[in-house]
Formats: sequence, C-alpha cells, structure tokens
Amino acid sequence: MDYASGEYAFPPTADERTIRGNIGGSIGSFQNFLDWLQSMKTEVSNLTTTVVCHSEGNYMAMCGFNGYSNANIDHCLLLAADINSGAFLSSDSSLEGQYKGQGFGISNNAGAVTVYFSSNDYLLADATGGAYKHHNPGFLSRMGLSGPAYAQGTMLDNVYSVDCSPVINLPNLNALMDSGKCPRDVSPHTSYLFFPQILNDINSVATNASQSSIANRSPGPYAGAYIMNIET
Repeated sequence: MDYASGEYAFPPTADERTIRGNIGGSIGSFQNFLDWLQSMKTEVSNLTTTVVCHSEGNYMAMCGFNGYSNANIDHCLLLAADINSGAFLSSDSSLEGQYKGQGFGISNNAGAVTVYFSSNDYLLADATGGAYKHHNPGFLSRMGLSGPAYAQGTMLDNVYSVDCSPVINLPNLNALMDSGKCPRDVSPHTSYLFFPQILNDINSVATNASQSSIANRSPGPYAGAYIMNIET
C-alpha cells in the first residue's frame, strides 16, 4: 500500500509517505555519498571501489546515478534487483522512449556492472503482478528475477549477468538452514550473502578478476551472460 503513489514515473517524485517516494527524496544524499567515495579514490592510490545494491536498493542506485557523472566506481553489483529488466539496453535497441536505458547512469559511472539474479526469487515474481503498476510498463519482469532483457535489444558492453538459479533455490536454501549457516526466515530473495559460493563470486568480481575466468561459471546464451554452477 505504501510502495508508491500514482502511475509509474522515472525518476520518482519526492514523497516521504511511500517507499519509492523516499528514494526520490534521497537522491541528493546518495549523490553526496558518491562524492565522498570519489574523494576517497582521489586520496588513496590504487583504491578499488565497489557499490553493492540489493532489491529496492538497486532502484536507489538507478535514480541516484541518473544525471550524475564522474563517480568512477570500479564495480557496481546488482543483487536481486527490483528494477526493470530493460534498464541496460543500449540506444540502438528498437525500443523507444522511456521504456529502456534507465540504468545508463549506473553503467556510465562504473567500470563494470554485474547483475546477480535467480528465477527462484518468488518475492520478485509477486512484484510483477497487477498490484505493482508502479513498475516500468515496458519491462514488467524484474531484473533480479529474469536478468537483463537480452532478447529485446542490445545490452551495454560493460554489463554482465550471473544466473544464480542453480545455487539460489529452495532445496539449497533449506540445506543451508539445516546446517545452521542461515536463519530460518531467509528467502531466496534475501539469501545471496549467505551462500559462500555467491560471496566467492562477488569477491572475484570486486578484486578485478576477468568475468570469463571466475570459477563455477558457464557461458550463458548471450555475450556477457553467465550461469553459476554448483560448486564442486
């Protein structure tokens, strides 16, 4: 009920009574954080910076990076992203207008963007329903559920994706819970940082490993797309 007011708009208007309104009202604060992060890179030689976003935090990043320049982030990692799947389609896509490219601010300010998603994220699956009219009507599927919309256009060159579905699913999550390594109230949507294999992959990206050389990945059906394999 408090998710957003009115029809979909990007960026959102500032309205403290809704979740997306809070994000709209926090853009300045987010950009102050980016300014601080950039000053750290200026003062500390060879500093690698990585911004990690989860769920609706990805929408905060999409709004905060929009219209911003010179953040000079090395990596932006998008976990279980509650943003539209067409956010990184390049300008030569056949799709027109507001229904594409809303993630350009992220990709323009980061050396590389890595999307981690799982088709077993039932919370994001619920978010595609009619009650969520506040999502981009051109791409109702969530980035964190289906990954980038490769089949609908050309993806930006510095965007990569990792399909974590073979790892993040209910059987594996239940096994993690049974082992005592994960609380019982965790869902696939909130489980990313409880799986050691996901953490190892994130660490490899954040320490500048080549995307194609990271362990337990297989090439996906599109350039820059990977499928995470069960660790052996």
